[in-house]
Amino acid sequence: MTHEESSLMEKVKFGLLLFLPHPWFVLSRKNGISVCLPSPSPEVVVVQRSVMVKPSGRVSVAVHGKKLRPEYRCYQELSDQITPLTEETVDIFINEILCLIERFRGMEICRGAEEFQSLWKTLSDGQVDHNQFLEYRYSTAFRPAMCHRLVPSLKHKRCTVCQRARDLLHRRNKAAPEGTPKTPSKLKPFKLLTSGEKKKRHDRDQKDIRALRKRNQRLQKKVHEVLQNDGVSVDDSLANDLTTILQQNKSKMTDVQAVLIEQLIKAASTPKSLTWHPAVIRIAISLHITSPAAYEELSGILRLPSTRLLFDYTHADEHKGNRNSFSSAHPVRNENPQALESLRQFDQLEECPGLSQVRETGEVMEIKGGQAKAREFKLETRS
Repeated sequence: MTHEESSLMEKVKFGLLLFLPHPWFVLSRKNGISVCLPSPSPEVVVVQRSVMVKPSGRVSVAVHGKKLRPEYRCYQELSDQITPLTEETVDIFINEILCLIERFRGMEICRGAEEFQSLWKTLSDGQVDHNQFLEYRYSTAFRPAMCHRLVPSLKHKRCTVCQRARDLLHRRNKAAPEGTPKTPSKLKPFKLLTSGEKKKRHDRDQKDIRALRKRNQRLQKKVHEVLQNDGVSVDDSLANDLTTILQQNKSKMTDVQAVLIEQLIKAASTPKSLTWHPAVIRIAISLHITSPAAYEELSGILRLPSTRLLFDYTHADEHKGNRNSFSSAHPVRNENPQALESLRQFDQLEECPGLSQVRETGEVMEIKGGQAKAREFKLETRS
């Protein structure tokens, strides 16, 4: 540097010392100045990072005593050309250096590959970093030769090169060592397994059993909590009395009552859609026409046909399709009494598998013990 450049650099050094954040400091060099970051240890002081700036505005960045390569992402963010130093641009020169240091401070050191130390020797391109520069992010790590040294921010653990090395170590650690039997397939017969494979399968089965036991415990605990919070106490004697009453009086019930109770019990135990008996549909329509609010309230206690289904029954158009397109769940309006009777019998046959119909006479027969006898259904409700 010339004498004029040296005097200007002294002004720049003085200005930087006033505004640099702690613990950064400035050193005068033969061909410029260096802004350095020392280690936090009071016993041993080493320079962790440094920025060399020449009067021409050229910048070089070093981490752990090694210059960053131009192809590195962090170098590209720090390699902005600074305005050349002149008598008029001293303040601009200082401000641009401070901005560069501020971006440098936001970057962190790459942690390298810290795990799987026993496999570090399998990687030839790199060396072990024993943290001679007293960084706080790691103690000992494997660092590839092409490590970027810096990462953009604190949330990034390592650079892309070290991340690939760490993933490679992870895959090698996950792979089964030579000589160790692999866990056999569940489809392989037990008699064909070797002693090592038998032990592996036994360990896997024990692991599955432990997992199932933990799952059962969680489910039991959840059921217990639901019973405690949302359960309703039921008297056993009352429940037994209701069951006895239903069994004893089943023969005294009318067909409509028996079908209604049977359908309600079946609906309570069937989570999916249910084909409702025509008698239940008629009762539901009558109740809904009488009081829609009462029907909605009763539907919250018992599972009844939906209002949409009742709407389809009461607002259906005349059926014009063939027999194969008929659905017992959605009957149609037809003014022919004989056709209505046929549809009703069809619904009864669909609901009760023990019935059959004589094709010649149209009579509904009940099959019991291999014998067929006529059965007349009285399932009409009040009109």
